[in-house]
Amino acid sequence: MCEVLRAMPGEQLAAVFEGRPDLTPALFLRNVRFDSSATAEERGWFADAVAALDRPTLLSFITELRRLNEDGSLAPCSDPRDPKHILVKFDGRSSYPKVSTCIYQLTLPHYATREQLIEQLRLCYTRCDFSDT
Repeated sequence: MCEVLRAMPGEQLAAVFEGRPDLTPALFLRNVRFDSSATAEERGWFADAVAALDRPTLLSFITELRRLNEDGSLAPCSDPRDPKHILVKFDGRSSYPKVSTCIYQLTLPHYATREQLIEQLRLCYTRCDFSDT
C-alpha cells in the first residue's frame, strides 16, 4: 500500500485523503433525495438555492462534511450498496430550516417564494458556528 501511495502525484493523493475540491451544483444535487413532502416547484427552488449559495458551506451545514469523496459521493460512505444521501424534507409545521447532521437530513418550511428559501438557508448557515468545539 505504501508503494502505491508514494507513486501517486500530489493532487491525486490529496483527493484520496481530502476528497474533491470542486462542488458543482450538479455534483451536490446528485447526493440529494427528496421525500414525498416536496413539490416539484420546491425541488426546483432547492436546486436554484444550491446553485446560488456557497456549496461547501451548505454541505457542511447539512452534513458537517467539508468535501465529497473523490468519486463524488458523500463521505464517509464506503459501501456502494448502501450510499448515503442528503434527505430534504418540507414540513408545514416548521418555521425555519432544521438539520440533523448525523443522518444528513434538511427539513425546510414550505416557503412562499424561491428567494425566501434561498435567503433563509443563507441566513442559517452564515449564523451557525462551524468551529470544532
